[in-house]
Amino acid sequence: MKQDMHYQADFQHLITQVMPSILGKSNFKVILTEFLAQVGQASQAQEVFFLELDNFEFEQAIYSWTRENQLLDASLKQTLLDQIKVKEAVLSQNVGQDMALNADLVKLLEQKEITTLALWPLLIGDKLQGFWGILGPHLKAMTTLESYGPILTTTIVGRMVQKQLEAKLLLSDQLDTVTKTYNLVYFFQETEKVKKQITAIVHFNFLDFQLYNASHSIEEGNTLLTEFGQLLQTKFSTKLVTRLAADNFVVGYQGSDTLDLVASVHQEMMRRGQKVEAGIYFYQNQVDVPTACDFAQAACRKNRFRANTYWTVYSEELREEMVQARYLRENLDQAIAAGHLKIHYQPIVRVLTGKPSSLEALTRWHDPRYGLLGPSTYVPILEASHLCYKVDMYVIEKTCQDLRQALDAGRPVVPVAINLSRDDFEFFDCVDYIETTLQRYGLDRRYLRIEITESTAMENPKLIQKAIMRLHQAGYSIWMDDFGSAYSSLNTLKDFAFDGIKLDGAFMRQLNDKSKEIVSSVINMAKKLGMHTLAEGVETRAQYDFLYEIGCEKIQGYYYGRPLLLDEQIINLEMQAMGWENQSDEELYDQLSSLQITSHSRLFLIGDDGQKLKVLYLSKKIKRMLDQGGYRTDFEFIDQIINNSLTSLGQKLKQAVMRVHQDVSPVNLILTWDNTYRLHFTLRKVASLATRQIYLLVLDEVLQK
Repeated sequence: MKQDMHYQADFQHLITQVMPSILGKSNFKVILTEFLAQVGQASQAQEVFFLELDNFEFEQAIYSWTRENQLLDASLKQTLLDQIKVKEAVLSQNVGQDMALNADLVKLLEQKEITTLALWPLLIGDKLQGFWGILGPHLKAMTTLESYGPILTTTIVGRMVQKQLEAKLLLSDQLDTVTKTYNLVYFFQETEKVKKQITAIVHFNFLDFQLYNASHSIEEGNTLLTEFGQLLQTKFSTKLVTRLAADNFVVGYQGSDTLDLVASVHQEMMRRGQKVEAGIYFYQNQVDVPTACDFAQAACRKNRFRANTYWTVYSEELREEMVQARYLRENLDQAIAAGHLKIHYQPIVRVLTGKPSSLEALTRWHDPRYGLLGPSTYVPILEASHLCYKVDMYVIEKTCQDLRQALDAGRPVVPVAINLSRDDFEFFDCVDYIETTLQRYGLDRRYLRIEITESTAMENPKLIQKAIMRLHQAGYSIWMDDFGSAYSSLNTLKDFAFDGIKLDGAFMRQLNDKSKEIVSSVINMAKKLGMHTLAEGVETRAQYDFLYEIGCEKIQGYYYGRPLLLDEQIINLEMQAMGWENQSDEELYDQLSSLQITSHSRLFLIGDDGQKLKVLYLSKKIKRMLDQGGYRTDFEFIDQIINNSLTSLGQKLKQAVMRVHQDVSPVNLILTWDNTYRLHFTLRKVASLATRQIYLLVLDEVLQK
């Protein structure tokens, strides 16, 4: 009963308050998409859509929300749209008239195994603009929907037209058309009869089943689903098996060895080269079967957020997580307005200088009910509900506000990296929003750096490529975030014009000989491509030393500081006396992005500010040579030696520097070491800005005198 009231309250709000507020808004697409998502979640439907008839006011004809982002065949919606257009004249005059389904549409609904279709005509004034509708809502939600009858507001007039396909449209009144397991309605009926003997409801889901269909065929995919249904019937020794939808199955089990059978099914499918995951609800309090199925499905979804597991048991903790997830979705707008969502900044440090060259803007949710929440708690929830764009819009706004205040206060300011998610490119014009926000605060484009994960880039490549091109044309620097965490990273580098790559923190968490080789190769590859490099997740001195040795440009992680509010982060960095990188520093050191530095090379990097020389980098081999000769290897001591014009080494190095500075060409330099060896060096300029230079000094060979 409580759940029925929950559906009633949701639809009452959505239909009578949310939908009327959409009309006439300039950001119609964003608000409509939100509305469809809310209806879909409340009704637990397969898909919620809006079909616009004239297609000149709303940018495109069809908007839709789908559960789990599994898009249904566009032919179904197009057939429905075509049929609506034929009946437009009738419906415009009599919106309450039922609309009979034509044969083509019935056939498509049957193929998709959609038993319920609900439609609401949408009128603006006297003109029928289109229909919004629901495919396959939850049975309980359907009861609530049917109770509405005519819906009447100032802007919407309509009556739900609902057609329940009869069981005779199926091959039988009991069986699923593809797998010959029970259909969902019959499964609910039969399971309800023996509910007192049911010990568990198990939800199974294939991983990447769409890829299987794409690489084989739909027919072979259907064969696999049929075989899997038979496997479940055999393993669990029951006929209480149904294909819930697409590649999702549910089993009603009456035994005590559920976990053993789940493991057996998983192992059998692994032998066939297929991965399946499971969610399990152990019966308690005799809840109804549809609710038990919902709980099992929620447990199954939890697997994607847990490493190295393929099954999850529904628990009170999971129920609390579901409650929290709904709370976060519903309270996001309020959290932003009330300032509960805060920006924490983490320093990004240039390895050669040890100075912060930029900051990354990261969010933390300071919630009055749940306390401090990290992004790993709320971002997946918001991503699944397509609400991340709201967070990103807030981050852009608040970051620009913080930068403006820092500049006005005369404090040092460095660029800030912001993350863009998939929704930013699909639900609003993020490029235009960034541009207008910067202009409003009077900020130069160099103060914002854009980060896009490779997974985001690959979800809609053409859209992201176009957006990156626009950002580049405007003058922004674009980095690939979480490089190496998913997809085919090398293909992503090939297909997208990124200015730099940010290595995923997982490389640092498991830093062994093998991962070091991988990281070294990635850094060198990026340099050959002319891309900047940054490693995140750096927490120890050993990690820092390794990245220094291989020439990684920048690092980010707890080694220099965790994310803090801006004022707290400034205090933290000032206490470490790190200083800040200025614009001229950035322009000078960025010229080194393609310079190949490895721990096997015998080389120095020497900076020249026009007054004195300063060692910036010393390779491991050079350090070893100096150690073996009994010399100090600290930079302060070496700086004193190379700047001492009274010594032969100081004089020769100064003369070589002057020659390279004047004609740019590399210069050969021969120095004597211990009166025993002749060291042959090559000196060349690798970066230059006004009076500042950086030189590469390479030891080519060592000869005995």
